[in-house]
Amino acid sequence: VTRRGIEPSPANVAFYNNTFYSNSTGNFIAIDFQTGNGHVARNNLGYAPNATGNPPMVSGSATFSNNTPNVKASPAFVAGSPSAPVDFGLTAGSSAINAGATVPVFSDLFRASRPKGATIDLGAAEF
Repeated sequence: VTRRGIEPSPANVAFYNNTFYSNSTGNFIAIDFQTGNGHVARNNLGYAPNATGNPPMVSGSATFSNNTPNVKASPAFVAGSPSAPVDFGLTAGSSAINAGATVPVFSDLFRASRPKGATIDLGAAEF
């Protein structure tokens, strides 16, 4: 998130319940707030098993919580190397299940109601 040209800096941008995946080597930053203020990132799930070092899930000035703490740790997707939307579903035992905070997101990528368990899951797919 950044300003382009002479437009005002972005403000109050919210990223809730997204899933990010990269099988590439090198740098990985799922959400990068470069300018602006009042930004929020919650309940986002990232997985980059081949990333260099231990990259942050969120970079820049924002309020963030309940996002993947370690993008190199497997979130237990339905497929080990997801390539289709259905592959990003969660399997039993995933650390993303019931790990989210309350946000105004009422359905997942597959239009299933949220939450199904005790609380909302991380990422775009509810278990």
